[in-house]
Amino acid sequence: MSKSFYTFLLSSNNNLNSECFEVFVSALNGKSFTELYLYHCNIKDISALETCSLPNLKLLVLSGNNISKEGCITLSHLLHKEDTSLTTLYLDDTGINDEGAEVIAASIKHNTVLKGLNLKDNNISEEGCVAFLKLVADVSSIESTYNSNHTLTDCSFIRHAGNPNEIQSLINSACKINLNKQYESSHSAGRAKVIENQLNSQNRKKLCRLQGIEYTSGSIFADVDPILLPKILALIRERHGHSELYTALIPAAPDLLSYNDRKALIDDELAKNMTQVTELAEQISLLSQRMSALSAKNVQLSKRREMIEQEISGKQRSMTDGDKKRKIQH
Repeated sequence: MSKSFYTFLLSSNNNLNSECFEVFVSALNGKSFTELYLYHCNIKDISALETCSLPNLKLLVLSGNNISKEGCITLSHLLHKEDTSLTTLYLDDTGINDEGAEVIAASIKHNTVLKGLNLKDNNISEEGCVAFLKLVADVSSIESTYNSNHTLTDCSFIRHAGNPNEIQSLINSACKINLNKQYESSHSAGRAKVIENQLNSQNRKKLCRLQGIEYTSGSIFADVDPILLPKILALIRERHGHSELYTALIPAAPDLLSYNDRKALIDDELAKNMTQVTELAEQISLLSQRMSALSAKNVQLSKRREMIEQEISGKQRSMTDGDKKRKIQH
């Protein structure tokens, strides 16, 4: 049985103000609407969305309505809900500034449903855009990159997508990884982002600069166990070429040498232990042979002892029989 989809479309209706919006949303409370198009309707207050339930709402278009920061707070509450079904949100030309953008970014940090977000034609500066860059590609640590949002596949700030600026380009790159890995585990997306953004010095340098993180060439290896360095360096060469490998080798060399020295010491210790094990095994083998020989000798001695006891017993019986005969004769 096919599932029903319901769409409500309103366009460029200045008569549908905030008061009408509240009445309208209340009328939809509990209904199975999946798509609501409410663009350019003179709506400024969307707080009514918090007092009603739209359990199946997947797409919400609020383009052209001046919802500002207060509207972002309302939307953040919706996006925080565990049962949210909202996958696409259009907020272009809605009067959102950096504060509102940061509120939205914070609300979807752990959201695993929202895939599309349109924030074009708003009052969002580089600071607000960086909040979303950090959302999808936090470069503060390998763990942070690995645990970034892996659900968002489209996050637009610039109208002309064919000529994105640096931040939008990096956001697009992270969203593309999310898109390519959306049918795999979050581990796959996290691993791909670590390879793309942490193991590539050029990308990491850009992300550190934009996110206000001090960049040092060796900082990536600070929390990495030296035992993993050979595999990481091999991965850098495989994915980013020899130039990136040489760049990574410079800061990694001391830890790598230390690892090799410790490995050599362990190898020597293992070799000594194996020699002792071999010697002990030979001694055990000799002892086992001696034990077998002694056991065989004990078996022979036991048989000889048994024979002697039988001879003695036979002589004793003979002497007893002789004494009995002599007594009878007398």
